[in-house]
Amino acid sequence: MLLLCFEPAAASRRRKKRTSIDAILRIELERRFNLNSKPTSEEIALVADELQMEKEVVRVWYCNRRQKEKRINPPSATHFVQYYASTPPLPTTSITTVANGKSPSVPGSQQGAPVTTSSAAIAKSDAVESHTSSTPEPALEMTVA
Repeated sequence: MLLLCFEPAAASRRRKKRTSIDAILRIELERRFNLNSKPTSEEIALVADELQMEKEVVRVWYCNRRQKEKRINPPSATHFVQYYASTPPLPTTSITTVANGKSPSVPGSQQGAPVTTSSAAIAKSDAVESHTSSTPEPALEMTVA
C-alpha cells in the first residue's frame, strides 16, 4: 500500500536561517560599500567569490546597507531644493473662456470674443479672489429627520 502525503506548496518551503557575518567579512564589506554602494550583479558575484560567501547573502547585505545609509543620513531639504530647482517647470496649458458672454476689457478685443489665459494666471486670480472676497460664504442648513 502506497501512502501519499500532500502538503501545500507554501508549507513545504522553509525560509533560510538568518545568516551571521563575521566581523572581518563585515569590515571588508563596509570598506567595499564605501567605494561603491551600488555594485552591479557581476561585481556582487566577484565580491562573493573573493570573500567565499553566497552571492545572495552579499546582494541582500548591500540592499540592507543602503537602507541603513538612508536611515542614518536622510536626504536633506537642500537635496530636494536642488532637485526641483534643476527640473524644468511644467508647461502651462491655455484655456479659452468667455466670461458671462462678454470678454474682459482686453485692448483690441470684441465683446463675446474668447480670451485665452494660462492655467497659471487662472490659479493666481483664483487665489487672489479667495483672499479678497468681502462677502461671507452662505451658511449650510441641515435638517435632521
